[in-house]
Amino acid sequence: EAPAKTTASPRPQDYLVVDGCNFLGCAAGYSLGDEESRDRLLFRLQEYSMAHPAHRITLFFDGKRASRRVTAGITEQVTSGNRPADDVIIDFLTELPAQDRPRAVLVTDDRLLGERARRLGVRTESVAWLNDRLQPPRRNHPEVRSQGVSRGEVNEWEQFFSQPPQRPGNRKG
Repeated sequence: EAPAKTTASPRPQDYLVVDGCNFLGCAAGYSLGDEESRDRLLFRLQEYSMAHPAHRITLFFDGKRASRRVTAGITEQVTSGNRPADDVIIDFLTELPAQDRPRAVLVTDDRLLGERARRLGVRTESVAWLNDRLQPPRRNHPEVRSQGVSRGEVNEWEQFFSQPPQRPGNRKG
């Protein structure tokens, strides 16, 4: 008798949904309506995605022409202007299977949007929560001193480099 085939169920994914205009308008160091800020947010989310490959990240923006693109694993969706991004975000969250909604996080400081998402069973987090996670890592190397090289170290190096090394067969005298 042949053994029964078992198929591994796909690994559940976490969904990170970002209210892009709200993020740019609320996060320190970003500015709503600034293309450079928008690009920097997309770049930081790409870095985050590489560190968290199981997360599906979708970034929503209000716009005038609807568009959707995937860049380095980040889905960026711009609304047509006929409906606010908040409604499109709620549609997206509603379309998630009910069992996946607790694995979704909506990042927004918009109180009403957050309430609507929580009624669907989606967790919400603040813009500051995500912004903290998107900051480049701080390098703390105890062996690196911020004061630079001491005067004694400079003297030691000057002495070392001002005198040729003593090698066998290369002695003067």
